[in-house]
Amino acid sequence: MVSIVSSADARVSISSADSALVRDFSRVWSIRAAISRPAAAFAELDAGNRYSIIWRVNEAKRPQTRQRRIATYLDMLRRGERIHR
Repeated sequence: MVSIVSSADARVSISSADSALVRDFSRVWSIRAAISRPAAAFAELDAGNRYSIIWRVNEAKRPQTRQRRIATYLDMLRRGERIHR
């Protein structure tokens, strides 16, 4: 059970009897931090590059292929690369 208590100075503290939820939240937060740069780079792409990435990921038939392509494009976006110049 997780209870969130907000204090008068707008800070939030989490007291938890089940630390698994807090670990899950930490994992989600670290994933969010890891993809924030690629997400910003994706938002800056022109329509043709965005469409190319979305198309190639969606066309994958197997989940393993889709995961591999997502990882490839996240790495590409982290490096600031594009599919089309």
